[in-house]
Amino acid sequence: MPSADVGERAHREIARLAHRGLDLIAFLGEVEEQFRRVLDFEGAACFFTIDPATSLLTGHINTDLARDDARRRAVNLGVANNEYREEDFNKFSQLARGAPSAGILAKATKGRPERSSRYWQLIRPFGLEGELRAAFVVDRVCWGGVALFRTSDQPPFEDAESRFVQLVGPDLAEGMRTALVLGQVDGSRGQESPALILIDEQGRVEGISPNASAWLEELIDPGSPDSGVLPEVVYAVAEQARLAAKGTGRHGAIRHRVPTRRGGWAILHGTVLEGTGRGAVVIIEPARSPEIAPLLLEAHGLSGREREVTFLVLQGLPTSDIATRLFISAYTVQDHLKAVFEKMGVRSRKALVAKVFFDHYFPGLQEQEPVTSTEWPAPEQT
Repeated sequence: MPSADVGERAHREIARLAHRGLDLIAFLGEVEEQFRRVLDFEGAACFFTIDPATSLLTGHINTDLARDDARRRAVNLGVANNEYREEDFNKFSQLARGAPSAGILAKATKGRPERSSRYWQLIRPFGLEGELRAAFVVDRVCWGGVALFRTSDQPPFEDAESRFVQLVGPDLAEGMRTALVLGQVDGSRGQESPALILIDEQGRVEGISPNASAWLEELIDPGSPDSGVLPEVVYAVAEQARLAAKGTGRHGAIRHRVPTRRGGWAILHGTVLEGTGRGAVVIIEPARSPEIAPLLLEAHGLSGREREVTFLVLQGLPTSDIATRLFISAYTVQDHLKAVFEKMGVRSRKALVAKVFFDHYFPGLQEQEPVTSTEWPAPEQT
């Protein structure tokens, strides 16, 4: 592994990239280049997007697999079966709620990777030997993950490499989150969708989505948008985003939770969009409770409490943690689970997770538009 200085420079660059407002493909492409400065791996990195409410996989981005759609679908099926139907080491769901959030397969299996079904089904058949996996978590929420591989001709992954990937994980989570949120901005849908405010370096409003004014009016301190005066928290978020994009700010998320007049909460999130000079973008979005596969769960007649228990089961929480989170007894959790199993037609937690994933998430994963280029987009010249 290169020197600590190289690792620190790569970390700073990844943190800067996370606040540049790049789209998902461009962001992950540049991240892959930074990874290669620090550690070697064979082929393309396998990046995954993950539902922050449930820790279930929603997307797979790998430029090598984009060349062959049938192969991409087969790999997706293999990854999904391993993650949700088999016992194995270093699953994304385990890494997302654990410490550390990165792991080496050889280490997890105590030097016997053949103990892993993933090793036999998805690693060895591709001529690979070593695997390093990580989940990208920020503020205890997982937004994505990565799997990196080596052949038998390459040295095994080292603990220092695993620690580096874990260290940059929160910045990667923030960059993926920003890309996904920006893709949802649509002012025509009112407060159901995120709003966007573009602010120049002098604090002047350069652009605003149609629904941003309505969002600002909901804040306890709305400022005077018609006069060009915004709430102080908006300016603070914009300045933090500018510093982060220059590489001089703090690592991690730039996000503030603020109360609304109706007793709810809004999230203000800052980034800098490519091509907007030194201006910053502040995104306002609702702080929603997690809602996954609502039609599927409602179709099975789950009550509100049963849906809450199901959400936490999907995140991998044990009964004791679910009881603590919901302020109920472990016996009550078990009673709810029995009702959920009966309504969903399953007999175990694993079967419940697999049913939700394969009924609701897997079709979208398989039909996802694959990366059409076998090369990452070239970064814009500045």
